[in-house]
Parts: sequence; structure tokens; C-alpha cells
Amino acid sequence: MTGRAIRRSFGLGLLQYAVPLGVPVPGPVALGERRRGHPSDFQGDQETARRLGLDPGLLTLADRVSATVAGPDPTHQWNVDRLLTVQPRSDGGLLLARTLHRQTAGGWSPGAEAVLALAARIESALG
Repeated sequence: MTGRAIRRSFGLGLLQYAVPLGVPVPGPVALGERRRGHPSDFQGDQETARRLGLDPGLLTLADRVSATVAGPDPTHQWNVDRLLTVQPRSDGGLLLARTLHRQTAGGWSPGAEAVLALAARIESALG
């Protein structure tokens, strides 16, 4: 089996999401590095980071969405660099997220529901 076939059989692979936001974004922010025991903070534009940081559930969800390691066991793991940003655009904002499939009881999930839930929370925080 090739690397691609193995990834398909495990259901793993790099996922990148771009979700348009229907609210204005004051300035660009990116989710900072993971911290043990605490959700990460957004860094960049102070006003955007402050407003997003007021919702601890949003920060926890952002950490969960931006998974960087996945695999069926410690020997077979895939890693990606962390990317979760909120960018301003002329017609609203844009959520960009890079992640990996997540293992669930029914198989592997791309986690799209969590990404869309995060986009909704970001819109609520910035709206």
C-alpha cells in the first residue's frame, strides 16, 4: 500500500477550511500556541482578539478545531502545522482553519460541524 492508500484506509488527511463570515472583522488575528491547561488566546489585532477572548467556550472550540496531531495510535500519527486565523475582508470576514480528521466511534470525521460552530461563535462575538 502506498502512503495515500494508507491515509485513505485510516481516513486521515490534511483538511483546510475557509468559511466566510457575515460580520465585519476589525483586524486580523491568529490563534496562538497551545498552552497546557488553558485555551489558547488569539493574537494580532487587539480589538478582534479582545472580543473573541471574552468567550471562553469559543477559545476551547478553536483549540479543538485546530487539531495538529491525529492517528489511530502513537506509532501511526499525522502532524500538521497549526493554522487558525480570522481575516478581515471588504464583505465581512474569513475564518481559515487547517486541521486533521478526528477518530470517532463510527469511523473518521472531518470535523466540519465543529468548524461551522466555531464560525457561528466568532460571528456572535464580533457581531
